[in-house]
Amino acid sequence: MTIAEDASTPAVVHSPYGTSGTGTSAPFSPPAGSLVVVAAIAGYASHTGTTGSNPLSCADSLGNTYATPVFVGSPSAGTHWFNAAFFAFWYAAAPGSITVTR
Repeated sequence: MTIAEDASTPAVVHSPYGTSGTGTSAPFSPPAGSLVVVAAIAGYASHTGTTGSNPLSCADSLGNTYATPVFVGSPSAGTHWFNAAFFAFWYAAAPGSITVTR
């Protein structure tokens, strides 16, 4: 198996420093058999969940919810710092043009 970036991969989406909210990719068309990975890089997040709970979510424009992220860092209840959260979704069949929102 080869891991490669597909030509349809959209540009990186940036949010201004000190803001919260979502970011949405440009439309892209992953081919069949694609594992789409989203890296949400953040320095700070605040939530009221329990330690280890997920303050972030990710989904595509077809309504597919990406898997619970793998965190690099240590999310905990309340205010905390972490480096990144990685989301992934496997497209067995080509979905056509989609956007992904985190």
